[in-house]
Amino acid sequence: MNNRNVYMHGFVCDDAALFLDTHPDCPHARHLYQENAAQYNQARKQYAAAGKPLFRTDAVSDRGWSWTDEPWPWEGGNC
Repeated sequence: MNNRNVYMHGFVCDDAALFLDTHPDCPHARHLYQENAAQYNQARKQYAAAGKPLFRTDAVSDRGWSWTDEPWPWEGGNC
């Protein structure tokens, strides 16, 4: 599992949320946000299940605390 889906759906959520700040009654934007938020959460969970947590809250698993297992971006990790 790569992080492309996480970034893609996260970007759409951020963009739709910014639009909804000024157009709160737009049903298309609300639907776009809700649909991508669900896909973002699913992609984030799959990425974390592959042993690559994006948030500290995803780091605890049956394998233990995995937040610091991968190299950080400044240590040559995947940016």
